[in-house]
This record gives sequence, C-alpha cells and structure tokens, in this order.
Amino acid sequence: MGNINITQIDNTPLSGLNAVFRDALLTAAGAVTYAKGTILAFNTATKKFIEYKPAGAGDETIPVAILTTESVFAGAGDAAIRPQVGGEVRLAKLIIHADGDNSNVDAGVIQALQDYNVTVVDAAQLSAQDNG
Repeated sequence: MGNINITQIDNTPLSGLNAVFRDALLTAAGAVTYAKGTILAFNTATKKFIEYKPAGAGDETIPVAILTTESVFAGAGDAAIRPQVGGEVRLAKLIIHADGDNSNVDAGVIQALQDYNVTVVDAAQLSAQDNG
C-alpha cells in the first residue's frame, strides 16, 4: 500500500483591499532571490527600491513597500518590479529577507509601513482548505 502524502496549498493573496502598486526598480548588491512578500526600503539617493534591513543603516532601515512577485538576481544590478506601496497586506505573507519569514515583523515594522500607507492586517483566510 502506498503512503498518503498531505500537501498544503496556500493560494491566499498577499494584497488585501485598496492595494496600490507602482512600477519601479529594485537594486541588489549581488546574486540573490527575493521572495514574494519581501519588505522593501527605498534608497532616496538612487530612487530605487532596496532590501529592507532592520539592523542596517540609513534608508534601508525604513520599510516602505512590499514585493509582489519573486525577483531573482544572478548578480549585482537592477530589476523592474511592481511593488505594493499602499493598501492592505496580509501579515502572514510578509517576509524580512534576512530572516526568510515574518518572525521579526513586529509592531515597529507594522507602524513604519502604516506611515507609508501600507496597512498590515492579521486575517485568517477561511476559504483556505486545511487538510492536515
């Protein structure tokens, strides 16, 4: 008899109500993959989005937007993106790149995003099937 495998499929959306998006560029310093939901900062000198780093310095410590699709860099450079810059976003979908998850998305990060009109909501997706 074969083994039964349980697969959890999470198709809940990242964005909620009144989502606002903007065409922009994301800069990476080297080869990296940013996952959908990664929190972004904005470099005011280059006018490009960068990775949000809570323990960094300058602009990179201010969360302002959310990456809405995975972005892969083979090396240093820029990539065209369409981040969410306003409206609701689900807490469970947010990622701090250095952590790989939302374990350190605390009240300070949530408030900082709110300052830039990104509202973080902790919503249960009741239509997501849990067959585990």
